[in-house]
Amino acid sequence: MLLSKSRFSVALSEANLKFRLPAFQSARHYTGPKLMRYILIFWGLPMGFFWGWYFLSYNDINFGLLFFSRVLHDFAFGFYGELLGVDPSAIGPMVARACAVDTLLIFSIFGFRRRREILEWWRARVRPAVSEPGRVPPAE
Repeated sequence: MLLSKSRFSVALSEANLKFRLPAFQSARHYTGPKLMRYILIFWGLPMGFFWGWYFLSYNDINFGLLFFSRVLHDFAFGFYGELLGVDPSAIGPMVARACAVDTLLIFSIFGFRRRREILEWWRARVRPAVSEPGRVPPAE
């Protein structure tokens, strides 16, 4: 018996060629540099907002807003300290360590994804400049 495609499988393959999944359902749509760009944006913006708030409120540079005042800073860290059962002054260094680990993880993923480009750049910097062919100075 010869193996051949049935009419159903041929119709399915033709339908697959005509029908494409929307972008939000396709996993291939979010690969490559765009994915890393979104990861860096969604990592960097919250870090910037948090640390901007933290240092402005810690130093009571409030621009007339309660949000940036030292009162709200002390309240927020007092609340989290009570919730976690730790000293409120220890929360800042704990968050800094967590952000450092998170940053290390994000940039190691970024470096792994760009390892070929990084290696080419490194080899180009380390490799000495090639001189023109010709006379070579004698070795001493």
